[in-house]
Amino acid sequence: MSGLSQLVGSTSGVAYLAEVSASGKLQVVDSASSALLTTIDADSNAIKNAVEGTLNVAGAFYPATQPVSIAGSVATTGTFFQATQPVSIAGVVSVSAPAISATSAVQKNAVAVADGNTESTTALDVDTVRRMAVFGNLNDAGGQIKVEVSRDNVTYFESEEAVIYVNSTGDFYKTIELDVRYVIFTYTNNSGSSKTLTLNTSYKA
Repeated sequence: MSGLSQLVGSTSGVAYLAEVSASGKLQVVDSASSALLTTIDADSNAIKNAVEGTLNVAGAFYPATQPVSIAGSVATTGTFFQATQPVSIAGVVSVSAPAISATSAVQKNAVAVADGNTESTTALDVDTVRRMAVFGNLNDAGGQIKVEVSRDNVTYFESEEAVIYVNSTGDFYKTIELDVRYVIFTYTNNSGSSKTLTLNTSYKA
């Protein structure tokens, strides 16, 4: 079945006429060229299929890189910015905390300290320790245990803020902050009689 429709030209502004012939041919009437007919040698179905199907294109495009959608997995290699990329993980991610254990030691175990004498622990290397608990017993109520610190285990300095006081029962406990390399604990007996000292240390790491 043939028919006639009108198209508008894009350059001269002259109207063009087009029709589909009885044989299925698309014919264009160029009214600007003495009404000559130009036949497009393809039936209407072929034109429709070409337009609705896949068209091969070549040439330069802007932008040069076009967005694409890819189904499936794409393997990538090379250097990326940033080196660590965010990821999305489906499922449950298990995490565990490191185990924390206490390290304890007896520095003095029921050591008798004669009147007028001084008793000190051996030097403790606390390079990796930040807090330490010091506790024990000394039968010198109101007595004091001094904390001395050093950077080289040769010259020691007394800490005025970390003095350990003995209570009325003879027990003592104190947690001290350690920002030094070496520490020792010292008791000087000025009570008038012999005293017994037990001193423990403990820290967690």
